[in-house]
Amino acid sequence: MEYGLIGSRLGHSYSKIIHERLCGYAYQLHPLPTEAEARRFLEERPFRAINVTIPYKRLVMEYCDEIDPRAAAIGAVNTVVNRGGRLYGSNTDYDGFAHLCKSHGVDFAGRTVLLLGTGGTRNTAAAVARDAGAARVLTASRRPDPARGWISYEEAAGSGAQIVVNTTPAGMYPDVGECLLDVAAMPGLEAVVDVVYNPVRTELLLRAEEAGVPVTACGLEMLVAQAVFASARFLDRKVDLSHVEKINRDIRRQVSNVSLIGMPGSGKSTVSKLVAKKLDILSLDTGAMYRAAALKCLKSGVDYAEKSQVERVIDHIDLKVEYRDGRQLTLLDGEDVSGQIRTPQISMLASYVSAYPSVRMKMVELQRKIASEVSCILDGRDIGTNVLPGCPFKFFLTATPEIRAKRRYNEDRLKGSAQSYESILKDINERDEQDRNRAVAPLRCAADAVVIDTSEMTAEEVAQTICEKIQEKI
Repeated sequence: MEYGLIGSRLGHSYSKIIHERLCGYAYQLHPLPTEAEARRFLEERPFRAINVTIPYKRLVMEYCDEIDPRAAAIGAVNTVVNRGGRLYGSNTDYDGFAHLCKSHGVDFAGRTVLLLGTGGTRNTAAAVARDAGAARVLTASRRPDPARGWISYEEAAGSGAQIVVNTTPAGMYPDVGECLLDVAAMPGLEAVVDVVYNPVRTELLLRAEEAGVPVTACGLEMLVAQAVFASARFLDRKVDLSHVEKINRDIRRQVSNVSLIGMPGSGKSTVSKLVAKKLDILSLDTGAMYRAAALKCLKSGVDYAEKSQVERVIDHIDLKVEYRDGRQLTLLDGEDVSGQIRTPQISMLASYVSAYPSVRMKMVELQRKIASEVSCILDGRDIGTNVLPGCPFKFFLTATPEIRAKRRYNEDRLKGSAQSYESILKDINERDEQDRNRAVAPLRCAADAVVIDTSEMTAEEVAQTICEKIQEKI
């Protein structure tokens, strides 16, 4: 390996994409799950230069022959260059974090800064804040320690801080809903920065936006800037920050997801496929997953009103989603059931089944996993409010019940269905009522979603509108 990244878990790192786009060299992700493996790797030194991430930023210092003064003061090394068998350590996280804050106008001078977490990244953020003139730097921890100056999160909410920086993994996939601090209870906040970059809008940032905090920023730009500084050390060349904005924008476009929320028959599935094709991303039909769960229950002969029976079946469900020739296949117990789940009976049963928390938990887990690994568009009734609340691009599609019933009637006629328009309209109204009022993940429009009434629009027009809105935001 010439260049790469080491850490215990690297499945969701964007470093490979960034470095290869930035410099053109091959950059490998080299996970080392145990400390013993990490030590063996560092002893053998089979690389020209590497970046180091959690949990080895302190450990690697033991193997460096030279460490630059800033990294030594911070107590963490994240960039190591091998020169003739000697290892030179530095901390480019400092440079990346400083660039992120500067580019978003975060002014530390004279401010009280609250840092969430006690690890190596906390030390980096503290060094940047102090060097920029912060009046006070406080540290919040789940394990408060007065001797070390660590306060509790309850105390942190009343600290009077003007700037909050999260340096913990809280809110990172798969725990996308986790948030350590009640920022709404902190008047006077000027900025909230989160070093987490997957998702790009964490629960902390979402709450800060809702509370009206003027500046919010995620860690993706820090990661890109850090890579620029690291690659300059790798190749022994001058730092050129002119590429950061473009690469950051490109990466956001590549890794960001799009959520389509909306009423049954509003055109979600059709529009989702069109948008996916225009943006060259995958289209994940989440509704198909709930339909497959309903089909499993139907085949098992369970009573849908008996929660325990449904849960027993779902606990052992074998459900997979695959993509072949640009088409999503829904596999239930190894069988492609993509056609079997598209019936009025399964549609209604899916609404019942999806109301059970255990069913939704199972489906949400799978949906989040897919969305964390690849950029895709997800359509469903609670994608932007429950599954991926931090999704940067949210759209809510609606249409009158009559229009939706007419669309479904025309679709069904082409498939040879004999169901009447009146029957379909009745089903749609009943399902709307069910979905709006169910206790678990009811259908609702996210506060930050763009609402599009598709009643008088073609699917192509809706898809084009969505793509234009995304481009405006990027």
